[in-house]
Amino acid sequence: MQYNLKRQLKEMKAISMLKEKQEKKLLALKEEKEKIPAETLAKIQEILIPFLQEKVSLEEQLREPNIKQYGKHKLLRKTQGLESVAWLCCLEFSQGICKNNLEVQKELLQLTQKYVELEAVQKQLKTQKRQLQQKQWYLESLVQGRKHLQRQHTQCPKEQQGPGALSPSQGTK
Repeated sequence: MQYNLKRQLKEMKAISMLKEKQEKKLLALKEEKEKIPAETLAKIQEILIPFLQEKVSLEEQLREPNIKQYGKHKLLRKTQGLESVAWLCCLEFSQGICKNNLEVQKELLQLTQKYVELEAVQKQLKTQKRQLQQKQWYLESLVQGRKHLQRQHTQCPKEQQGPGALSPSQGTK
C-alpha cells in the first residue's frame, strides 16, 4: 500500500514539474505574443522611414523647374518602384508575423489543453491517494482493534466468563 502511495507521489511530482514547465512556457509565449505588435510596428517604421525620406527627396527633385521632362519620368518611375518595393516588403513582413502568430496561438492552445489534462490527472491522483490513505487507516484500525480484542480475550480467565459469554471455539471466524 505504501509502495502505491510512494509511486503515486512520484507521479504527482513528475506531473507537478511538467505542469510548472508548461506554465513557464505559457507565460513566455504570452510575453512573446504581447511583444509582436511592438516589433511589427518597429519593423514597419524601419522599412518605411528610409522609403518615405527617399520619396520626399525624389518629389522635391520633381518640383525643381530645371529638371527636364525625361528626368521627371525617370524619377516618377523610380518613386513608383520604391513604393511598390516598400509595399511588398511590408506585405511579406506582415504575412510572416501573421503566420508566426498563428503558430504561437496553436502552440498555446496545445499547451493549454495539455495543462488541463495534467490538472485532471493530478486531481484524480490526489483523490486516489486520499482514498488509499483512508483505506490504509481503516485497515490499520481493524488490525489494532483485533489485537485489542485478542489481548482482552486472553487476559480474561475462563472462570470469569459469564453464562452468556462465548467460548473461544464459538468466537468469530
